[in-house]
Amino acid sequence: MVFAGRTRGLSQYGKQPSLNFSLSWKSSQHLKTFPSILRPLLTSTSSHHRVPSDRPTIMDAATSEQLHGLTNRLLTEVNALISSYSSIDCQHPFLAAACESQNDESEARSNILSSLSEIEALVRGPKEFLENIAIQCEMLGSIHWLGEFQILACIPLSQEVPIQDVANLSNVPEQQLAQMIGLTARCGFLIEPRRGYVAHTPLSAMFVTDPSHLDAAMFLAEQAAPAALKAATATQRFIESHTNNETAFSLAARTKVPFEAAREQSPRLSRQWAAYLHHAGGLPADHVLADAMAKLHWSNISKAGGQVVEVGAFLAAKPLARLFPQLRFLVQLPAGASSCESILCDPLDPNKPGQISIANRVPGAPQSVTNAAVYVLHLPSSVPSQILTELQVHLPALRISNGVMLIMSGRVLPDQDEPIRARHAAVAHARGLIMYQMSSEVEMDLYSLMRLLDTVRDSTGKLVLVHKLRSGSGTTVAVVVKYQLMAGGAS
Repeated sequence: MVFAGRTRGLSQYGKQPSLNFSLSWKSSQHLKTFPSILRPLLTSTSSHHRVPSDRPTIMDAATSEQLHGLTNRLLTEVNALISSYSSIDCQHPFLAAACESQNDESEARSNILSSLSEIEALVRGPKEFLENIAIQCEMLGSIHWLGEFQILACIPLSQEVPIQDVANLSNVPEQQLAQMIGLTARCGFLIEPRRGYVAHTPLSAMFVTDPSHLDAAMFLAEQAAPAALKAATATQRFIESHTNNETAFSLAARTKVPFEAAREQSPRLSRQWAAYLHHAGGLPADHVLADAMAKLHWSNISKAGGQVVEVGAFLAAKPLARLFPQLRFLVQLPAGASSCESILCDPLDPNKPGQISIANRVPGAPQSVTNAAVYVLHLPSSVPSQILTELQVHLPALRISNGVMLIMSGRVLPDQDEPIRARHAAVAHARGLIMYQMSSEVEMDLYSLMRLLDTVRDSTGKLVLVHKLRSGSGTTVAVVVKYQLMAGGAS
C-alpha cells in the first residue's frame, strides 16, 4: 500500500519552499482488497495535505506505522463482517432464531466503526474536523425536522416515491424537503434513486419499523443539544450550585422542574430518554450482559440448588434460569416498576413454575434475604452516596451468607487504562456529559467505584474485589465482590 501526498509551494501565503513527501508501506497489495468506498481514505492526494501554514503537516514514521496497523486491523474486521453475513442462511425458516441471536455481526460492525474513527482521527485536520461537526449538526436538525413532520412514515418502505407527493402529503414545502433529503441521503439516511424521487435505505427504514430509534434522535435534538449549548451559561450562573433544578437542561427548557420530575410528568420525554439510553447511551446490550455473566461458574451454585437475588432490575434472572434450571431467583424491584408478570407467565418460557419470584424493595432498604449464594446489584444511580448506601445495606447479608455480589457497572465510566476502543469510551463520556447537563449527576468512573468499594466495611470485615467481568469489547460490565474478614476483626 502506498500513502503519498504532496504539499505544493505556498507562495500565496508567503515565500515557502515546496515540500514533497512519500510514505511507502510494505503491504502494497492490501489496498486492492479494500472495498472501493474505503480506498479514498487510505490513498491521500487530497487537499488536506496542502496546509496554508508555516508548518506543513507531515506524517511521521510512528503515525504512519500506526495507520498501517489500523488498516490491517480494519481489513480483518471487514472480512469478519462479511463472514458473519454468510455464516448462516437467515432465509431458511429453521435457522431464523439462530440469526436473531447471533451477535457476531453487531460486534463486527462496531469494530469496523471504531477502526474507521481511529483512522479518521489520525488523518483529519482542523478543516475536516469542523466540516464533520457542520454535517452532524445539520444531520441532527434534518432528522428532527423529518420526525416532526412524520416524513419518514410517508415514504413506503420498499419503493421510491416523488418528493413532491411526500411534500404534499406532509404539508411541507417541497424545496425544503428536497434540501433535507439532499443532506441525509449523502450520509446513508434515505436515498435519491433518481432526480425528484426518494426512497428508504435500510438505515432510515429502521426508524419507521422501530420508532424508538426516532425517539432517541428526537431526544438528542430537543433536549441534549439545547442543553449542551447552555452548558457554558449554566457553569457561569450555577457555579456554586449542585441542585438538580439549576442545570443546563433547566436553562434550555426554561423550567425549574428537575429533569427526573419532568420525565415523570411527560410520558413522551420519559420514552425518549429511555430510547436514548438504549440506542445511543453506550450501555451494554442485554445479550452482552447475559453472555458475560454466563461465563461465571453458575453450575457450582446450581448443583447445590442455590438462590440468586437480583436487585433493581429484571435482567439476569431469565437467561440464567434457562441455562441453569436448578437455580432459584428472587428479583427485587422498586414499587411501581414495570410489571414482569406477563413475562413470567409467558407460555413459551421453559422455566419451571416458581423458579423466578418477584418482590418489591425500596432502594437503600436493608437486604432481607441473607442466605443467597449470589446477589446481582444494579446500581440505582451514579450518585456516590446512593451507591454507598446500597453497598452498606448488603454488607450484613454477604457476611452471613458467605456469598458473592455482582455489581453491574454499565453506567460506570471506563478508566483510561481499560482495554476499550476509543469510540466506545467517547460514547460513554458523551452519556456522562448529558447526564450532568440534564440533572447535575456526575457519573462515577471505574476507579472511583473501586475506591468507594474499599470504604465499605464493618467492625469485622470489608468488601474486596474478586474479579472484573468484561464484555467482548473489553468493557467492564460487572465487578464481583465478597465479604472478607480483616485481621484482628476490626478496622
